[in-house]
Amino acid sequence: IAGTEFTGTLDGHGYIISGLYINNTSQPTFGLFGSTGTGVTLQNISITNANISGGSAGGILAGNVIGNNTLIQNIYTSGSVTASPSGY
Repeated sequence: IAGTEFTGTLDGHGYIISGLYINNTSQPTFGLFGSTGTGVTLQNISITNANISGGSAGGILAGNVIGNNTLIQNIYTSGSVTASPSGY
């Protein structure tokens, strides 16, 4: 949902997400999480062979990390990210 940030905790427990594909040029932020809110914990996540494309701010894990008290640890990503600022 546009304008909704992920809040909470995700512990990937070492599992691997392989071949993640996102093509969402209708949103300015994009990734597994478009945006994260304050106090989020993301840990023990591996994403391999990702192909991510979208608006102006993106990443494989998250397009936009907002706020304080955010913990991001033990993350591995590989793949490609393409931003299209005029695409949204």
